[in-house]
Amino acid sequence: MRSKIFHKLNGAGNCFLISDLRDARMRVPKTDRRRLARELCDVHTSIGADGLLFLENSRKADLQWDFYNADGSSAEMCGNAARCVGAFLLRQYNRKAPMTILTKSGVVTVEPLGHGEFRVAMPSIREIEVGRDFDFVDSGVPHAVIKLDKPSRLQDPDTLNEYVTRVRSEKRFKKRGVNVTFYALASHNARNVQSLTFERGVAGYTQACGTGAVAAATSFAAHNPKPLSRATSRGDQIKVSVPGGRLIVELGGERPLLTGPAAYIAEIRV
Repeated sequence: MRSKIFHKLNGAGNCFLISDLRDARMRVPKTDRRRLARELCDVHTSIGADGLLFLENSRKADLQWDFYNADGSSAEMCGNAARCVGAFLLRQYNRKAPMTILTKSGVVTVEPLGHGEFRVAMPSIREIEVGRDFDFVDSGVPHAVIKLDKPSRLQDPDTLNEYVTRVRSEKRFKKRGVNVTFYALASHNARNVQSLTFERGVAGYTQACGTGAVAAATSFAAHNPKPLSRATSRGDQIKVSVPGGRLIVELGGERPLLTGPAAYIAEIRV
């Protein structure tokens, strides 16, 4: 049996496996993909990753992805994964120009900025609902966003599990599921927050979540609108620190912009 090639990359600690099916030598039937995601993403018995992406040709964009979470469920969108695709194409094909990716949330654009940084034009915010216990933000995937009183609480995720269980059990989220994103002011700097996301497709906290960072920034901005006198040509820029690094979210344009690192780890033959 011919070995299959996978590439492992990480975006601020959020790790993904990529299989480039545009290569004529690669054949992975759709019927096998969910199983492969569950098997290969297992950190204890296999390679370990937060998700598995299959890159395919597209008529609507430069390429499209068929994306599976670690539990085998389909993923509509992931900002960190988009940056990882950018890093993969840059390394494998020296693709330095902006590139478009067709996702289940629509077409997104990723642009290499140099020094290992990539910027993604994310999907437009589909919905934001400010609530009493949490805000709901659909940033390509659904997020329940909870503000904490101090960032130190993010250092002990186990104490947050009660919130996660309660929110995820709400009837409105039963069918589609929901990610739960926590954030807190990182300092007295008004546009600097720390964030942590419990991702539904991983069933746990991850080192970074791109859509979660956008959701946290959107919720924060809704409660803390930026004075017009301080607006910049790039809109409202909010720094979001996650366990795996720092991301920058820019709001105010047609689409949120997400900037952060992405790096190639290894080529793996299975």
